[in-house]
Amino acid sequence: MNTIALIVGDDQTGNNLLKAILEFEGIQAVEAGDGLEALKILAGTDIDLVISDAHMPAMNGYELISAIRKEEGLAHIKFILYTATCTSPGNEDSAYKMGVDRYVRKSGSIQNITSAITQLLNDHEDIPVQ
Repeated sequence: MNTIALIVGDDQTGNNLLKAILEFEGIQAVEAGDGLEALKILAGTDIDLVISDAHMPAMNGYELISAIRKEEGLAHIKFILYTATCTSPGNEDSAYKMGVDRYVRKSGSIQNITSAITQLLNDHEDIPVQ
């Protein structure tokens, strides 16, 4: 199975780092600069995982997860909110209530994001096909 991840963020340096991590793991990466661009990509591409920043222009990560979870055809997509700025326990609680699968702080080790990606994709692959 060819896994495709969508990186959503307005920091090109951060996007490049995530893309390198994903490609090292054998995952194809697609990029969007904000949530609105991400929704356009999601409408035409079979995405398995979204890794989104919290703060972006046009549509932020919280608005994006809300839009994805409301759309029946997208609700199955695994979602990681990957943030440097929204790091309070209240932000994390809000993110989980909105439907994120993992909440990862950018200030942590690279291992944190790689572990979250691996766990989510393994969980996803264990779901029986109906």
